[in-house]
Amino acid sequence: MRGSRFFFILLAAAVLGILAVIFFGADPNKRGMTPTANIPPPPVPAAPVAPSPDSVAKAPPSFDVVRISRNCTSVFAGRAMAGSVVVVKTGQRELGRVTADTRGEWVLVPDLPLERGNQEFTLESQMQGQEPIKAEANVVAVVPECQPGEGGEQAIAVLTPLKGASRLLQRPDGPLDPARKGLALDAIEYDQAGNLILSGRAQPGSTVQIYLNNEPIGVATADDKGTWRMRPDKAVDPGIYSLRVDQVEQAGGKVASRLEMPFSRARPEDVKFDASGNSIIVQPGNSLWRIARQVYGQGPRYTEIYRANQSQITDPDMIYPGQVFAVPGHNTPGGKSTN
Repeated sequence: MRGSRFFFILLAAAVLGILAVIFFGADPNKRGMTPTANIPPPPVPAAPVAPSPDSVAKAPPSFDVVRISRNCTSVFAGRAMAGSVVVVKTGQRELGRVTADTRGEWVLVPDLPLERGNQEFTLESQMQGQEPIKAEANVVAVVPECQPGEGGEQAIAVLTPLKGASRLLQRPDGPLDPARKGLALDAIEYDQAGNLILSGRAQPGSTVQIYLNNEPIGVATADDKGTWRMRPDKAVDPGIYSLRVDQVEQAGGKVASRLEMPFSRARPEDVKFDASGNSIIVQPGNSLWRIARQVYGQGPRYTEIYRANQSQITDPDMIYPGQVFAVPGHNTPGGKSTN
């Protein structure tokens, strides 16, 4: 009995030994297994391919800042593609060029003072070996007669995009009425179709409601810089109205400040300016005397504007924001009238 049990133990050990040799001693490739040493390494990801210059989005340059001092020196700043050469011109005259930094920012301080009068500044940028890219908005400025120090008038500069509303980049430094809590109507203009656009300032984040003859025509919200723009929800017929602008508090909806003024809605055919640009839109606070000083450099020449617009002006002391006036000869050398 004991001999039989011992025999079976030996037989089992022999069988296990044979199986171990077969399993562990056989060629792994022959039993369908891959040896660890022959496992191929994981594939290496391909290195990213830098986009070609032609595939990079060609962002147009832009004006962000225009500052014109009373002695007619100027500073222009904005954005463009990093490394591109930025050129600022007025008409065919180049004011200067500069290279945008690695953040796409540029600043230009022209060597020479600006010339007096109405000017339009254009902008373009160019990467090496590529075509120049023009800005989608120009700047129109009224440059007063240069005066040293802090005397004299301050220039006005307006960003005028090909589409959409204009934006004041530089306005006169006159203080805002504290009672209005920062509320102001800066510009009244018309798009190419003759549609009305209003813009101004208010407390950042506040709601601005606009009324004509106490009828609401639109609502705007001041951005984080306190700038608002509004295009009326419906067409406004030509005529003279009472224009009201309310700044509404965020909490409670109370009117925090208000301004009112007469407003003359121009006829659509009056706002299609000719190529020479011999027209202006009366802005809040304008008078014929001030317009003549800005356009011609001489206040007494307001009579030329009056004569050219007698069909609209019944009293030279009574002009309204939104009216469109012809200003004959303002872009001729020396500002001399062509009439």
